[in-house]
Amino acid sequence: MISLPQSKPWLVAALVFLLALALRLPGLESRPVHPDEAGNAYQIDGLLTGKGYRYLPHDHHGPTLYHLTASVLKITGAEHIADLDIWMLRIFTASAGAALATLAGIWFLKHFDLATALWTAGLLSLAAPFVYYSGIFIHESFLLLLILSWFIAAWHYATIGGTSAALLAGLFAGLLLATKETSAPILCLLSLAIGLTARPPWRRVVGGLGQAGCVGCAVVLIFFSDFGRHPERAFDLFHAIGAQVSRSHGQDHAYPWFTYARWFFAPVSIGWPWSSWLILIFGGLGLWLHRKQRLVQALALSAALLTLFFSVLPYKTPWLILAPLLPATLLAGLGSAWFFTYVPKRRSVLITSLALTALLASETYLRCLRHAVDPANPFAYSPGSPDLQRLENALAASAAATPHTPLLVQVVARDYWPLPWTLRNYATGYWAEPPATLKPGFVLIEPAYIGALAGLYMDFTPYEIRPGLTLFLARNR
Repeated sequence: MISLPQSKPWLVAALVFLLALALRLPGLESRPVHPDEAGNAYQIDGLLTGKGYRYLPHDHHGPTLYHLTASVLKITGAEHIADLDIWMLRIFTASAGAALATLAGIWFLKHFDLATALWTAGLLSLAAPFVYYSGIFIHESFLLLLILSWFIAAWHYATIGGTSAALLAGLFAGLLLATKETSAPILCLLSLAIGLTARPPWRRVVGGLGQAGCVGCAVVLIFFSDFGRHPERAFDLFHAIGAQVSRSHGQDHAYPWFTYARWFFAPVSIGWPWSSWLILIFGGLGLWLHRKQRLVQALALSAALLTLFFSVLPYKTPWLILAPLLPATLLAGLGSAWFFTYVPKRRSVLITSLALTALLASETYLRCLRHAVDPANPFAYSPGSPDLQRLENALAASAAATPHTPLLVQVVARDYWPLPWTLRNYATGYWAEPPATLKPGFVLIEPAYIGALAGLYMDFTPYEIRPGLTLFLARNR
């Protein structure tokens, strides 16, 4: 095993963070805005303009990511989302993804050795699924960072005890619940995995639940009440349980149980999913080699329970599977470290390491950069279209031609996301169907309504907003 002087771990951690962040920076500005990003930006705008936060269970998630992002952006002088570029939002999730790799490396350095820590951090830094969703301003990267933080604190408490560990577990549990609704079943399943493998005494379990529960509930109430400004909203998360259960079993985003296997393991026209297969192979190797260690058993059981839960759950999006992929990747770090440590010849280690790194890097390049919104890319789930940039350029040219006249864009469509982000610099209006009158200016309209405006507007130009959604831009005659 590789050893490391006690004065060096934080230097290694800093290097891991910078490397992981560097791998996530390309494409932050060029990738089209996802509809969920536009919805999240809408919440950021409310916080920047002083409107505050209001939980909408069918359209948005918890406030932690919004508050963190808005607090930092306010320091930079931002007052409205019109002051922002998309990379300014995405840098927060990219940093969370880099912090996830760093935290995993630090934790494994404590429990195992430097080689295992580096291989684990390397996989989380380079594997395409983690890189891709770190480059989108959605909750998943931040959620994974909180999941790992909670797991570390909960495992420490289950195996060693201590009030600090219990309080930290409660803090991270509260932050998880205030981040996204899926954290509730995730916490339950991870707690079951830890309980079955660590087998803490019941006295410790009861005491820990009491301490952590108080802290966790306080965190949830604080965030959902907008830090006490709206105490009537404090219990919004609990009131939304029924709506969330109904949504998880609804028709929207409903797929068969094997869908995740198809998304993450089937080769597509843009290449082979090397990261998924390598994580599966090395994860199995890591589990076999360390099967007697309770921590490894906990990680394996966590991956199995979460995979089963999200596979059975009808509601599916590709980023949800990152939760079980996280403990599987930690196991893969164990397997890959053993494999490359015990290959008999150093030249073989170097050649094999470079080959596998090249395969991971090629997949990350193809899926996260070159084909980031290609319909063949399983990570690109209902992404924004590159046509959004063409639309933005057309409107900017019109605005520049009449600098003294504010540009008005009226949207007549039942589905229009992520247009609120694209049109953030202009006066806008939104209707689900044609209104009685429209003001002079531009209109973006869905095809079914063109006939109603054909006599009033000219030059209907199609723009693909996202796959399967095309709207037409026209201007008053």
